[in-house]
Amino acid sequence: MPCVINASVGTYVGSHDGKDIAARIIAGLINQKSGRSFVCANGNAGNQKFHVQQSPANDTAFTWFENSTAQWAGLGGLYYEVWSDTANFRNLQFAIGADKELNGIYSFKGRTAFSGIQNRLNTIFYDTLRDQQGNKLATIETYAEQNQGRYKLEVAIVNPDSAQFLFRFETKGTGKVDIYSSYSLFRHSNMVNSNLPSPLQYPLIRNYSKPDSLQTMVSSFTCSPSVISVGNHYNRRLYTDVTRTVRNMGVTPGQISVNSSLGPNRLNDIKPNVSSAGDFMFSSGRIATIRGLLNSSPQKISPDTMHWRNGGTSMASPTVAGMVALYLQMCPNATQSQILSDLHSSAKKDQFTGTQSNFTYGNGKADGFNFLKGRVFYPSLATILPNLCVGDSVPLSLSPSYSSYLWNTADTVSSIRASKSDDYYATVENQFGCTATTDTLKLQFNPLPSKPTIIRSGNALSISPNGFYQWYFNNSRLLGAMNSSLLAQTSGSYYCRLTVNNGCSINSDTINLIFTGIKEFSPQTLSIQPNPSKGSIVITTETDLNIEKIDLFDATGKLVLSEKIHQSGQQFSLNLSLITKGIYLLRAYSSKGTIQKKLLIE
Repeated sequence: MPCVINASVGTYVGSHDGKDIAARIIAGLINQKSGRSFVCANGNAGNQKFHVQQSPANDTAFTWFENSTAQWAGLGGLYYEVWSDTANFRNLQFAIGADKELNGIYSFKGRTAFSGIQNRLNTIFYDTLRDQQGNKLATIETYAEQNQGRYKLEVAIVNPDSAQFLFRFETKGTGKVDIYSSYSLFRHSNMVNSNLPSPLQYPLIRNYSKPDSLQTMVSSFTCSPSVISVGNHYNRRLYTDVTRTVRNMGVTPGQISVNSSLGPNRLNDIKPNVSSAGDFMFSSGRIATIRGLLNSSPQKISPDTMHWRNGGTSMASPTVAGMVALYLQMCPNATQSQILSDLHSSAKKDQFTGTQSNFTYGNGKADGFNFLKGRVFYPSLATILPNLCVGDSVPLSLSPSYSSYLWNTADTVSSIRASKSDDYYATVENQFGCTATTDTLKLQFNPLPSKPTIIRSGNALSISPNGFYQWYFNNSRLLGAMNSSLLAQTSGSYYCRLTVNNGCSINSDTINLIFTGIKEFSPQTLSIQPNPSKGSIVITTETDLNIEKIDLFDATGKLVLSEKIHQSGQQFSLNLSLITKGIYLLRAYSSKGTIQKKLLIE
């Protein structure tokens, strides 16, 4: 069955590129088969600047990290991680330095030698950081590894010489690196972002790379291009709580929340994918949770005491997961890439999002109606429905063609034939893995009338049931013979087709007539010997009588033998050895008329 998972978990530490093993396993499971989707909260750290990107461009760039006395079990120091694609770090060198700030005066103390990362892989390196007079300031530990086309560099300082130092990470050359570091979020070191000196106070500050709030999303699978990550915009400004107090949250509905984490991922893919309503959202909750909040935070409880207020991307993400669940109900074989494409293309752009995709709202605001409407289609049963009677069948076909078919008759082809009264419909799947069901077609096959019997009185034939009539002679329709009775004129087979008010028809029984009123010559003009016969006869005619053809009919009027006579003369034989015993009518066609004789075959 199709499956969509919503996740509101994760950490802010990591590579932020979706290349870690957990993210790759999840992406592999999502893309392993169709009908799978994964939606997650983008994060709630949009107001925290814990990311910095250094791109020195043939110059130098540096960022200060604060010494924390709480690091390393109270010894103090710092720790952070540096990430970069191998191509972007190949032509860069890095160093660790120290600057001192005292009463607003900044001074450079010293740095380690610049080094490339390639000669530091898979080994812990220890560097001694000394000031310009050669005094030891700190021991620097670094460890680097390469995986999935990227470098990870860990930097640690334990128990530095002074808590007043600002330790710099500095790069030179060409390329770029990304650093994610925050003590409050994941116990790494804080980067210095405020109260920076001016270039007049400290000229080197011109090369300073300030931390920003970009790439502040949750790391690991949230950063994967295969995963749908969701940002959070304000849902409402005003609401009434359980105490009947009107609460004004002082926000603008539809505007991105200040806490909503920003993208992109480290590879510059658009993240979040979309944004949705999250902050100041009301939803049902656990009875125990609501009871607890009634006492501690009544402003979060709705007047009906059945709903409570929450917020963040963890509230925005489930709304999109619900949209995807509805989408998979309609398109159970849709791929995640198709879902992503439709989610992006259907997203709403407004005065808040702007017209272009960005790292705040992603591709826009998730629009459930447009998202689903884009894949709705309406298969129709293509058929011409005549009046239907028992014994008929009618073709039912679907147009246009689809990838698969499933009729309620269990047939799996595009066209079927229906032959009984029932409801008929089909579910089809199109090339996008979306399904739809046709309207139900109700077919009614009307009952046939009872088979009528022909009543004969001499040459007069008639049937008794009421209806519409059409007589047939030797299986051909008799023009104008549309009454309940018929005066037969010629030997042969007769039946009547009866049509009743429901439009259904049935043929009567067939009657075979043999009339002796056909013009004949005197018996002496043609003789049959022997008669009765045991299988062969000799026919003798008058001198001027030329026989052209002989027909032989059984007692029911059925033609059992027809012979053309090719010889001339007054006498010829006829082989009847294959004719069964019985009474027959021999009819001879001559130049002077038709002669009929009875014949007994023993």
